[in-house]
Amino acid sequence: MVTSLSAIYGGTYMLDKKVDEIIYEDGKVVGVRSGDEIAKCSQVICDPSYAPDKAKKVARVIRAICLLKGPVPNTDNSDSLQLMIPQGQVNRKNDIYIAAVSNSHNVCDKDHYLAIVSTIVETSAPENEIQSALALLGGSSNIVEK
Repeated sequence: MVTSLSAIYGGTYMLDKKVDEIIYEDGKVVGVRSGDEIAKCSQVICDPSYAPDKAKKVARVIRAICLLKGPVPNTDNSDSLQLMIPQGQVNRKNDIYIAAVSNSHNVCDKDHYLAIVSTIVETSAPENEIQSALALLGGSSNIVEK
């Protein structure tokens, strides 16, 4: 669907093409060169490694994708949910986010759920920072794989 909408609104995809250069004029992107071909554009969406001088690292994110063998406890067996753990409740500067979906969304087998936990890294031990969220998912008794 995204590719269809992009095409409708004039987007161009350069699939299986090596990016040799992002072309700038007066500090603004105007195209992408691949070999002898140049695709003109006013915007490039890419991995920061393609434009390291234009990207600035401001934070790191820890993300855990968990396969659950049942629903998230204490959610009335909801087939999807979004939870936010406020930073003040876990002595952090940033909130912790949890999103969970089930087989009703065609993302996993029946009786399984998929949960994603994420937050901005604040310490040198990022996995410890999401333990409170993993506990809300039911801990190791409900998490099949992380």
